[in-house]
Amino acid sequence: MSALTMPLADRWRFLSEQTVAVVSASHDGESVSVPIWIRVEGESVLMVTPRASEKARIMLGAGRAWVTALTTDAPYRFVAGEGRVELDETVDLPALVRSMSHRSLGAERGAEFARWWLESDPSIVVLRVTPDRWRSMDETRG
Repeated sequence: MSALTMPLADRWRFLSEQTVAVVSASHDGESVSVPIWIRVEGESVLMVTPRASEKARIMLGAGRAWVTALTTDAPYRFVAGEGRVELDETVDLPALVRSMSHRSLGAERGAEFARWWLESDPSIVVLRVTPDRWRSMDETRG
């Protein structure tokens, strides 16, 4: 392990501090790499998206995806985890959408957005990525 590589516990801590990550996957000649709200739960990363979205279709078709979070100012840090993608119907979807919206948009705007999204799109699903392969760097360690 390089001196700049984050230990596993630090990777999860870093991911849990992020509100947005980039998710990437490829399936049947199609690729997707887009930003998405995330929340860490245990040793998985949760995200919400419409079931018919390109990202859901490609990620579920591939069965695996990368989730990457990074800082944009020095000292630079990033974590990229690749793992199994699953549709998770056990998560309280409305609570997750409200939590992510509040965290990303603040209390008032978050509540408005969550209410609008939950009422206007009944196809929203939770995708769970459980990384088993990692890349990371933390310039504060060097």
